[in-house]
Amino acid sequence: MEILERPGDHQFTYEYSQPAEYRFCQDSVIFPKLVSQIAEVSSETRVLDLCAGCGVIGFELNFYLPELVFVDAVEVQECFRPHFEENCRITKRAYNFLRMNYADMLTPEFENRYDLIVANPPYFYEGEGKPSPFEVKNRARFFVDSDFAVLIRAIVHSLKPGAEAFILAKAGNIHGRNSMSEILKITAARAVVNVVANIRGTNVIHLVKGRK
Repeated sequence: MEILERPGDHQFTYEYSQPAEYRFCQDSVIFPKLVSQIAEVSSETRVLDLCAGCGVIGFELNFYLPELVFVDAVEVQECFRPHFEENCRITKRAYNFLRMNYADMLTPEFENRYDLIVANPPYFYEGEGKPSPFEVKNRARFFVDSDFAVLIRAIVHSLKPGAEAFILAKAGNIHGRNSMSEILKITAARAVVNVVANIRGTNVIHLVKGRK
């Protein structure tokens, strides 16, 4: 497993618009660069940036894979929309902001929809750390709007058969849980799941949906 902490990976490619109360971290740059080196894409690839915030991961992914033209960004917090739209202007991309919870994706509309999903979801369950005075930060860092199991089910549901997802997830051991064990239990025999890298203490989980 590669551990990614090289200083050269920490450079942002654009001057992004983002809320003052919640600034994205270097994971959001290192992660899509890694994905771009592994994922197989074309101009027909349908991408979902899940828990997208202001869209940094999707835009960064496109920086390395400019052939990507279809990207949906699912984000539950409306306050990120104006920043996402400004980032579309900055990057000259016409991506789609879908203001919804990933729990809302468990519908026929999203079934087998995407070729590639990238997800930087909350890292912590409620009660696993000190809350922030800012709601936007709490909802981005903690599973407030839904839970980890629903997130994984939504990812598997929305992937096309044989398609892949990359998920940033803390191991969880310090809090008495194991994210990989949880994912394997949730997906059962419907996906192949591996940890392919570690970014500053956070695992990069690669999930490939079965073809049946």
